[in-house]
Amino acid sequence: MVVGAVVGGRTRIGVGGLAQRCGLAVRTVEKRLVSARLPPAWRLLGWCTSLHGLWDLDVLGWPVKRAACECRFGCPAAFSMYVRRHTGSTPTDLRDFAGFRGLLERFGEFMAGKEEGRTGAPPP
Repeated sequence: MVVGAVVGGRTRIGVGGLAQRCGLAVRTVEKRLVSARLPPAWRLLGWCTSLHGLWDLDVLGWPVKRAACECRFGCPAAFSMYVRRHTGSTPTDLRDFAGFRGLLERFGEFMAGKEEGRTGAPPP
């Protein structure tokens, strides 16, 4: 499921999209992640989509507008708010401060349970 989230997270697919890609029910995905002591699917997908977007900005040198479009957001502001909700920083701040490599390191900490905000309810 983590690989499905990383690959599927190229675009904003949601938990239902992840479940479909894995050939499982949404509840099964959620239960398996809990039993593996991993973050909830919506948080995992949020981080994966944020990583893809930051790759576009930092490594490929794309503007925020193009990265937002590639990740299937309606506008750059929606993309920026999404990334900020999941990582705590805007895409441009992430790019300018630590870049893709820095966010990838934080993702490793997040997956290991060292990053705050790993659990909780999804946004409405």
